[in-house]
Amino acid sequence: MSKKQVLFFSSSTCGPCRLAKQQLTESKLDELNIEIKNYSAEVDWEDFAKYGVASVPTFIAVDENGFEKSRKVGFKSLEDIKEL
Repeated sequence: MSKKQVLFFSSSTCGPCRLAKQQLTESKLDELNIEIKNYSAEVDWEDFAKYGVASVPTFIAVDENGFEKSRKVGFKSLEDIKEL
């Protein structure tokens, strides 16, 4: 079974983003069968525009072609991310 692909949009100045990153450990993500791709507002602004991300943190589940399946905005627990 392939891993669920989740895009994580954040900013270095965002408190909830830093909290979210702390829980996104490799071992927890492996346990939940999730692969996270990180995007930073300071560097990846073109990807923010591509996916229409206006606030952080934002989590977007995508299919194998990169098309959005679902989205959650704001701090989310690992269980919330798993349910994307």
